[in-house]
Amino acid sequence: MNSKIIALTFRGLRRRFKNILRSMVLVVLAFTFVTGVLLLQENMSNWQKADNKKHFGDWFVMYRSKQPEENESIKNHPYTGNVYTAKTVTSVKDRTNLSDIMIGTMSDGFISMGSIALEKGKMPDNDNEAAIDRNSLIRLGQGTDIGDNITLNDKEYTLCGIMNSYTNVWNDGKKLPGIIVTENEADNIATDETYIYAYSLQSFLDEQDYSSIAENLRKESGLKFNFTYNSNVYDYKPWGYAKVNNYIYVFIMLVGITIISYQITMYNKTRKNVRFIQKCLGADKGQIIFMTLTENIFILSISAVIGFGIASGTGYVIQALIKYFKNVSFFSIGQYTLIRIILTLVIAVAVSFLAGIITDRLSSLNRKKRTYNFKNVMTEKTFVKTTAKRFKWSDGCFQNIVIRVFSLAMAVITVVCAINCIIAYREYLRITDKPDIVGYAVKETPRSYTVYYDYTASLVKKGDVYTAEQIEKKIPDTWEYSPFQNHSISEYYFNDVKFGDSCMYRNISDDVLNYLKNIDGVDDITMGYYETARTFTWTGINTDNVGNGISLARSLKSGGADKKYIFAAGYVEPEEDIYNSLNDYAGGNLDYDGFKEGSEVVVFLDVNNSGVYDDSMKDGVTLKLHNYEMVLERNDSYESGDEYINAYNKLLEETIDGYEGQTDTQSIKDYICKNITDQQITEILDVYAETHDNAYIMNIYNQYKAGDISKEQLLDASGSDEYYSGVWRSIISQEWWYSQYGFYTYLVPAASTKVVKVVKVTDEIKEKFKYIIPEFGQYTVIGSTQLLHNALDSQNELIKKYLFLDELPDYMKLKMNPNRINIKYNLGSSVMATDNVVSSYLGSAGFAYTSYSDEKNQMRHKTIEALMTYGITGIAAIVIYLMVSTIILKGRLERYTERIKLLINTGAERDKIVMICMYECIWQSMWFIVLMPLELLICLVMVRRFVKQL
Repeated sequence: MNSKIIALTFRGLRRRFKNILRSMVLVVLAFTFVTGVLLLQENMSNWQKADNKKHFGDWFVMYRSKQPEENESIKNHPYTGNVYTAKTVTSVKDRTNLSDIMIGTMSDGFISMGSIALEKGKMPDNDNEAAIDRNSLIRLGQGTDIGDNITLNDKEYTLCGIMNSYTNVWNDGKKLPGIIVTENEADNIATDETYIYAYSLQSFLDEQDYSSIAENLRKESGLKFNFTYNSNVYDYKPWGYAKVNNYIYVFIMLVGITIISYQITMYNKTRKNVRFIQKCLGADKGQIIFMTLTENIFILSISAVIGFGIASGTGYVIQALIKYFKNVSFFSIGQYTLIRIILTLVIAVAVSFLAGIITDRLSSLNRKKRTYNFKNVMTEKTFVKTTAKRFKWSDGCFQNIVIRVFSLAMAVITVVCAINCIIAYREYLRITDKPDIVGYAVKETPRSYTVYYDYTASLVKKGDVYTAEQIEKKIPDTWEYSPFQNHSISEYYFNDVKFGDSCMYRNISDDVLNYLKNIDGVDDITMGYYETARTFTWTGINTDNVGNGISLARSLKSGGADKKYIFAAGYVEPEEDIYNSLNDYAGGNLDYDGFKEGSEVVVFLDVNNSGVYDDSMKDGVTLKLHNYEMVLERNDSYESGDEYINAYNKLLEETIDGYEGQTDTQSIKDYICKNITDQQITEILDVYAETHDNAYIMNIYNQYKAGDISKEQLLDASGSDEYYSGVWRSIISQEWWYSQYGFYTYLVPAASTKVVKVVKVTDEIKEKFKYIIPEFGQYTVIGSTQLLHNALDSQNELIKKYLFLDELPDYMKLKMNPNRINIKYNLGSSVMATDNVVSSYLGSAGFAYTSYSDEKNQMRHKTIEALMTYGITGIAAIVIYLMVSTIILKGRLERYTERIKLLINTGAERDKIVMICMYECIWQSMWFIVLMPLELLICLVMVRRFVKQL
């Protein structure tokens, strides 16, 4: 019997297929809506993880080995998955000649795993071709576009491809091959092979303590070095709001069930006559219920499948678009969504069935005859209005009231949600208008601080002035006081402080800026000027209170997390807000024009590492900003990696024929003596003659001064004593260095400024200026950009004068290059792992940084929670209202069908019928007036279509 009933039910469904499809439309939309929200919740976390992996690679651990075999412990570990390989075979120096760029190959799996994509060009096919990542190409400094010739270790290659940067992004990225050649070419040029093995994480591991797993892997493998854990990806906790997610799911599910139940109830009403006929033919109550339930389950199941398919297909399309533009794949359908869709389906069937039973019971209890008394007489003019009122009254007072109350409630909910969204977003804008992260470029070879004094003048120490003779007795281990030196310079190195690792030499590269701008969640990037490498002096400086004591012998005991800079400076544009803040701390004594021109500054004083303030730093002192030290001039190889010094060395190579890499060589002497003028020789040797009395060489100088011998004869003079051959050549070149370079470099400031006020550093001050001064030193200056400009111009002029140059090449010029970067995130950063990506990238790209994102994320979280809670609720209210209004109109038209046909058959125009039906639509839409235009448009389309089909 049941099989026959089922067959009968499905035959009926087949005959009414078109009508069923019309009834399913709203049910499909409801399931699409619910499924879409669930998929969004599930895949938001997947998107964050995928975006992280795009930046930092989809590998878990990676190690490097000289052996072409895998480590057995890592290979066979149950947590490690697929292995991907790369290989470096040799290296090439970058353009600064400081660090190496690795050359090698990568497997296709390694490239795919790391989302290493070509910006343009192709991977190498021939042995004379090379593909290079953007960062390595910039460091190499030899080419910028496809087809350029690149020289690597005396062999020329054609640049065939440029890849997105990874060597300055990944953990230990500099150890990866940044220059890719063919396998055959790699074998040909191999001099030092290193095999790189990168392992994925097994997919069954989720939300684990990944760092502990990686540490156990390292210990079990016995690898102390050359082992890297992808912390950028696996130490990041994806966005998730369990409370908001649960609220949204419950709310959306209730909305969906309400819409589905109403539509199924309306469908069941259309089947009342059929059920009555079936009952008359002998079907019992159980069979009627079974057939009704079967039809409902069939309609809901098909609707759920279609809605699920539409939502899933839309998700795949959105992911495809994101993948196309962002190269991120993340979409998946997990148990989270499937279980909740099934749960929604089951509840919807149950509620629909119960709603049908309750509706039938209420209808039977309240069924009675109703009569209507109409006072108005229908005329041609009042035909539309009167007929519309009669139609409306036929629905009953209770239903009309409920519909109006429902409309008003939805309108109030929508307005309240919109207001709360606006309030939340305005509060977010008010609090989060400052940068989220502040970073500054640091040098690969930082400088140790030094302060210099001129022996021949005086040394100020503890307020006492020492003569050169007293200094020789009191301070041993200083530079030898040569009789040929007009200026004897004493240098002081400070211990137990951070290196001065930030200076104004290079700007932030376009590669870095472009990468940062393309990180999802980054809203704005501004730049500024911050330095710690420049030393300051002032009259009366107490060197014992600078840093933590002084070392007269050279020392490199510096750096460390618990130490700090001695000198720091932030240079700002003289804008009104920053000037007003500084002037407040200066007690109103900071002159705006003086601040703008760089002649006045404010100094913020902190304690040294011993907890002592320097009382020699006082209001009104003249602060001297000294030149960056040129270590090459003293031929100190331990700091030869300095990029500025390397540029200077390059300048000397290009300027001086036969330059030998040292300053005290014949090529330097010949160059100076060739370019120096007679007037300059006379000026420097007159000073020299005051302190030297060698009769023989002075006799030669007197002859030159009297005009008896030429400059060339002076330089080559030897007389009868070959010992003095060329002595004046050495004296002139040495004195030129001391008088025109050494003296000005170490003793004459690059710029001077007045300290208007010395303010002791407090937490309030650090908070106030944290976006200008990333790290406060013991002495921190805030001055205008003009002050920095003066100092940089002074050092450029100094080098030009010393080397007799009219202009410096661009690579040697100190410029106003921003080296501080302030990055502001947008609201989406909370769900896009922005701070994790930016922080990791800045660290890999050579920036020190401080993130303030956590404190702002709290506001973002609250804002997102508000937007999601109120926004989803408001959107759902609008969707529910439009859907319910559409359902109500559809049901109303179906109830009016016979009466409308009667009116048409008795001569009523179809346009009049449309106006009659729209009369009630207009009246109902006024209760949600914001949506009135849209609702009326939908109603008009439905009514016209319905009337046209009659």
